Amino acid sequence: PHALGLAIPLVIAISTGVAARAGILIRDRLALERMRTVGAVLFDKTGTLTKGRPAVRDVTGFGVPADEVLRLAAAVEASSEHPLAKAIVSAATGGIPNASGFRALPGRGVEAVVDGTPVEVGGPALLRERAIDMPTEISDDVETWSARGATVLSVVRDGRIIGAVAVEGEMRPESAEPSSFTATFFFNDTAT
Repeated sequence: PHALGLAIPLVIAISTGVAARAGILIRDRLALERMRTVGAVLFDKTGTLTKGRPAVRDVTGFGVPADEVLRLAAAVEASSEHPLAKAIVSAATGGIPNASGFRALPGRGVEAVVDGTPVEVGGPALLRERAIDMPTEISDDVETWSARGATVLSVVRDGRIIGAVAVEGEMRPESAEPSSFTATFFFNDTAT
């Protein structure tokens, strides 16, 4: 009993010290004991490895040039305050058309009328709700983007998908090469 009474606090104190020298702060020493049951650890490095805000990384079009897809998405997203919307608007070049009738669709996306035509921007829930299938011509791009952890938003004009936009964490230049890790943004809701 005496050996255990000395050994356990000593091991905890030494472990805390070794961790501190490695830059790890342990606020709850009992957490060390519970760590033996942990199977996976997720680290939030937003603002450390990334700039802390999403950015448009890829755009593809289906029958419409990619820059036009981005401009239409930006027109719809211009009235939204969602971080993904801000990324799309800041990435658009060449002037953003005016949109009217903006409406947020919680958990699905946003919609507005651009140049007299309804345009929607949203994720998979929007496509399911509208019973819209992803064109095979762009589905490979969308699958690749999703596999690397990007948030993929489809752009729908007049009930048809005209393209997709991949939004990801923008890496800091001083971070490791982007191919060595993935930055994914998680938000409380998926609406843009």
